[in-house]
Amino acid sequence: MEETEYNHEQYMEDVATNLRDISHSPDNPRFFISVGMVSMDGLLNSLTRADYPCLVAEKGPDKRLIDNLSDNKMYQPFFTLFILLKTEPGNDQSVRQARDNAEIIAEKIVGKLLYNSVRGEKGLSLLDEPSIRIQGVGPLGDNAHGVMLSFTIRQSAKFYYDADDWYAPE
Repeated sequence: MEETEYNHEQYMEDVATNLRDISHSPDNPRFFISVGMVSMDGLLNSLTRADYPCLVAEKGPDKRLIDNLSDNKMYQPFFTLFILLKTEPGNDQSVRQARDNAEIIAEKIVGKLLYNSVRGEKGLSLLDEPSIRIQGVGPLGDNAHGVMLSFTIRQSAKFYYDADDWYAPE
């Protein structure tokens, strides 16, 4: 059976919906998609109905070509997720608590990623475990703090040379 390709938005929406710490639903919006850090800040400022904690999956084409010492070229796309909690302005203890709570949630998500990877599910069989990184972030939006979870997954590079695509083929 061929494994499906990892879909970051769908996977993280499922995480947000099914992880009890988040419990995303249409009536309890806690999952959002961002196209980058700048738009995420604007997104969170405008989401007056957002509940916390929330997950923000970053959608982007960031990837690099890697040499896996074979003829089959591989991409290593980068995936990012922000786990954010509301804090009190100017309250360092509130910020530390938000980051600590976000880190606990991030570790649960890493556990789910590893579980699916070992089982060869959801496009995660080539999850690059050493790439998993958790880093503090904030303030974002309306004084939200938390952590950024990032990781990479090796995927087949699907490119080819077709002379018909070029004005002056070689």
